[in-house]
Amino acid sequence: MSNRNALEITTVAVYATAIFASACLMFVVEPMVAKMLLPVFGGTPNVWNTCVVFFQVLLIAGYLYSHIVSTRATALIQVSLQILLVVSAAFLLPSRLPAIGDVYSNPTFSLIALLVVLVGAPFFVISTTAPLMSKWYSALGAVGSKDPYFLYAASNAGGILGLISYPFLIEPNLRLVEQIRLVGGVYIFYGVLVSLAAILFSLKMKGGETETAVLNARDSAEQTVSIEQQGLTDQDSTVQRVSEPGSQQYLHWLVLALVPQSLVLGFTTYVTSELSAIPLFWIVPLLIYLLSFVIAFSGVPLGLRKVVRIVALALTLVSAALLTEGGRFFGIDVLTVGLSVQLLTLFFVCCACHMEIAAQRPSPKHLTNYFLTISIGGVLGSSINSFVAPSLFVDYIEYPLMLAVAGVLLVRSRSGKLDHWLKTGVAILGIFMLFDWSRTDDSVVMRKRNFFGCLSIDVNRESNTCEFYHGLTMHGSESLDPDERGVPISYYYTDGPIGKFFVNLFGPPETLRLLAHGKQTVKTSPGSFSANVHEQRRKYLEDLKNSGEGNSPVTVETVTRSLNELSSLHQNKMPIAVLGLGTGTIAAFAKASQPVVYYEIDPAVVELAQNPIYFTYLFQAQKRGVDLKIVKGDGRLEIQKAPYKYFKVIVADAFSSDSIPTHLITKEALATYRSKLRDDGAVIFNISNHFYDLSPVLANLAADAGLAAYIYSDGEALVAKKQSSATWVVLTADENTKSILQVNGWKPLRVKKQSPLWTDDFCSPLTVLISPLS
Repeated sequence: MSNRNALEITTVAVYATAIFASACLMFVVEPMVAKMLLPVFGGTPNVWNTCVVFFQVLLIAGYLYSHIVSTRATALIQVSLQILLVVSAAFLLPSRLPAIGDVYSNPTFSLIALLVVLVGAPFFVISTTAPLMSKWYSALGAVGSKDPYFLYAASNAGGILGLISYPFLIEPNLRLVEQIRLVGGVYIFYGVLVSLAAILFSLKMKGGETETAVLNARDSAEQTVSIEQQGLTDQDSTVQRVSEPGSQQYLHWLVLALVPQSLVLGFTTYVTSELSAIPLFWIVPLLIYLLSFVIAFSGVPLGLRKVVRIVALALTLVSAALLTEGGRFFGIDVLTVGLSVQLLTLFFVCCACHMEIAAQRPSPKHLTNYFLTISIGGVLGSSINSFVAPSLFVDYIEYPLMLAVAGVLLVRSRSGKLDHWLKTGVAILGIFMLFDWSRTDDSVVMRKRNFFGCLSIDVNRESNTCEFYHGLTMHGSESLDPDERGVPISYYYTDGPIGKFFVNLFGPPETLRLLAHGKQTVKTSPGSFSANVHEQRRKYLEDLKNSGEGNSPVTVETVTRSLNELSSLHQNKMPIAVLGLGTGTIAAFAKASQPVVYYEIDPAVVELAQNPIYFTYLFQAQKRGVDLKIVKGDGRLEIQKAPYKYFKVIVADAFSSDSIPTHLITKEALATYRSKLRDDGAVIFNISNHFYDLSPVLANLAADAGLAAYIYSDGEALVAKKQSSATWVVLTADENTKSILQVNGWKPLRVKKQSPLWTDDFCSPLTVLISPLS
């Protein structure tokens, strides 16, 4: 092998490996950082969407930097700047979560600010790699330098490896701190490869000449790619390249990049809002997206492109139909039976759009403009889902909307009458489907959507109740009958498992109407609790003062006695903590002066629960003198600020539609709850779910913590009596609490088989899946 051939092989290997490593690193960092930030924002699916937009904006910044530098700077300056950026960003790699301010009032801004601090600099540097090094390679005269887009396929292949590695290798086996170290090690390897590529480039280029000058000289004779040199016929060509793409061409690339990106995020949001916001469910659609790029830039013949486009169009129409009332009428659910159809549609639509982009790629002179346009299209697509849709729509309309747009886009834009009528027909069909998707049932009196999800208030005429929905799942209701306003119903009804438990602990629920008729069940004095605590504190401070003056010295015994008296006063009031506000039904069980602390991250939920037009549980509790407080923020994070050993009961009833955020049911989460729980207290979990059986998870947590676990799955709830079935699990170490549970029919929950303990670094909802996803 000649030295020249060896050098060319080395050059190809260095450039391809550097780009491959940068993409792999990029798509390991994305889910890792999103998972780090997920608990801060209540486990909402929009965390991932916002992260994707942020990363894509940085990608545009990286592509723009690459375009400017590669076209205006000399080779020496380019090499120097790139090495400087790589070295500088090494000192700003993600280490730990920065200080967190108020995420409640403006969660999107807070999330972006955290992302900038946590990973902004290194991600920007990584994003410059593919376009800049592809441009460098195109000027080297090495193998494939006239058509360096094979490096783009290498980039997406690296991204696929990163995406697959994270949920199946990295996340289950490495703790977060170990993941961060791994990222640092890969980054050093990447930095070495970039330095080698820079050296090869600087040695090849002449003094002050830019590679753009070299490419201009080469492209002056190239108006189209030589089909004969590629051994292809006109009917089976892979490219239709022109030397000078116009504004219409750039717009076409933009739209072709926008639609698949929006579909990927729309589908991800639709699924994770009902299942669970975890990296695996983020990664599968993104994996399909990247795989389609690899296929598209691998040289697809024209005939195959036509077949893919036709199949994509047919699947788009089928998937859109499944999301209408007609699809639901036949029992086809997008999360079970229809999931495979939706994923298949996503794959073919992404392939069809990206094949068109790849087939129309320009000459290397316009490479950075080309990549920049594609990245801008991706940002616009993801921005529609993350920013535009929550402002314009009150439901997840963007996913079916983009399916309709994809259907129109996939019809070839030619002058033939058949194509014209086909495109018109698809557009009309899309309009009818959009009407079906966007129409609101007469029972819905209010819809609201924000960063945390979609909320609605429905009036059920049959049961005469007002119902609160998050997504597709009901999370509380109240009777509209004046005599029953404030009486707990749905899954908190008094004859149900959790209702009986609360009645045993706190007594029967009270309403203002009952109290007005002299039917108060517990006589209390609203001011007695605070007055007694104040008196004990005054006495304690007086003893300390006397001790300082030499009178009645305070001993350890007297201090202990005083503190025990204060503690007993707190215990008599039985404070309640509730993670997740919902309709505020639990407040109906609280008595005057009893502390009840709700933790809620969604401001829209707080607004609805406090509005007595819809629900009166909170309103009536405050009027009765309940010491009610609503703490705004993620429950797990905010409860850390509560007093130690304070609460009698902690209830975890937070949901994102049908899914409880996984960070609320981990070993670390339980440790936090126990530190705030009295020794005679109990932690209660609502694990009701259509898709997961979370009882093994709670059994493992209880066994690990040395607690007794009891379960009650209420299958006897009667809808006619305004009841809802639910599954509850109580963890406690208190014997009295255990006896109350046993008397009321709760069953011990034990570990049936060995399974991994859920921690902040590891959780696998797929292992407890009830309904198989097909």
